[in-house]
Amino acid sequence: MGEPERILVTRIRRIGDVILSLPVLDALRVRFPHAAIDYLAEEGPAAAAIGHPALHRVLALRRGAWPGLPAAPDLLLALRSARYDWVLDLYGNPRSALLARITGAPVRVGPARRSRRRFFTHAIPPQDPTRSAIEYHLSALRALGVEPGPPRPPRIYLSEPERLEGAARVDAVLPPGGPRVGLHVGNRWVAKRWPEE
Repeated sequence: MGEPERILVTRIRRIGDVILSLPVLDALRVRFPHAAIDYLAEEGPAAAAIGHPALHRVLALRRGAWPGLPAAPDLLLALRSARYDWVLDLYGNPRSALLARITGAPVRVGPARRSRRRFFTHAIPPQDPTRSAIEYHLSALRALGVEPGPPRPPRIYLSEPERLEGAARVDAVLPPGGPRVGLHVGNRWVAKRWPEE
């Protein structure tokens, strides 16, 4: 296949899923240090990828803005004109599969589910429920013959203003000094929320 110069990674929905896909970016950067890597996700989840040192840019997909189209015309044009060599669709729903195909990239990997299989040149094996989401995402690289190596833990990269604002918020509700641990136990899906107790 040759070494890719331009790569697009997509995990278009759910901020937690975007976070669990970030180790793919680390693995790509290690293996292809000179490639321009872009990331595509819906506006809210895309925020988790902003600032990642492996990325050239983060593209935000506005949800439902254009009936009948998978994305706004300007974004579709940008995806097509970027001339990606590889697209890694880590979501594999009909919309993300169509977006992968629209790029025109010669190498497109994604979950080979139902009729969406025709949009990809390489298939991610079905998810094994005993493996982590990170391992599943890394299997996209293996489908392309790239051994990702040991996965790095996902990490969100914050700007200095974000760090300062976060510290101020924590200091306002917890006494400073000593270790502090934060858990986010909420979710839009009731089934994924931890009960208060």
